[in-house]
Amino acid sequence: MRIVICDDNPEVLRELERLFLKYGGSRSDAPFEIKTSSDISVLLHRMQQKETADIYVLDTASSQMTGIDMENGIRKNSSKMLGVLEYALSRMEGGKEAVYLVKTKGGIESIPYSEIEFIENVSRRLEVHLTGHRKITSIYIRRSFEEEIRELVEAGNFICTHKSFLINMDYVRALGQNAVVMESGISVPVSRKYSLDVKKKSVFRGIGRER
Repeated sequence: MRIVICDDNPEVLRELERLFLKYGGSRSDAPFEIKTSSDISVLLHRMQQKETADIYVLDTASSQMTGIDMENGIRKNSSKMLGVLEYALSRMEGGKEAVYLVKTKGGIESIPYSEIEFIENVSRRLEVHLTGHRKITSIYIRRSFEEEIRELVEAGNFICTHKSFLINMDYVRALGQNAVVMESGISVPVSRKYSLDVKKKSVFRGIGRER
């Protein structure tokens, strides 16, 4: 399997390559051939020369080109296109359990879904609150909060309580006054827009009011 990784951050490139190699090393049925680049124009030139790949891992936000431009370029030049993903490793690292990848100043953090208690958007940085009172803070995010958390919402256990908050229902202890109380004891606000959905899911799970 041929994999191409393109990101303007060399630390991110090294970390993604490491994770792919780690995953590929555990699979004898799917050997990986990995190429990296920090320049999207170099990648598109390679494709014009019929040098294609099965998986492209692209940081669309770091490029002067739009995601649509890159996707069109890849579709035009690659007949074996499997997907254009900003973080294709989100289903690989961690084996059977899905993981959420967060870009931090120190590199990429791979977080199992089951360890996420809630996420807050603070000045366009994700504060990911984990079990055991741990917290990971992302670098500045260019995409909307909704886009950043979409994969978690689609997973089923996560719901928004506010335009800036996403919670894992597995860690809700009780319903409070315009808030939910998490297992850590932290109260996460619930806005009017999301209150009905939160109440429905809480009742379904047998979560009651805080006493």
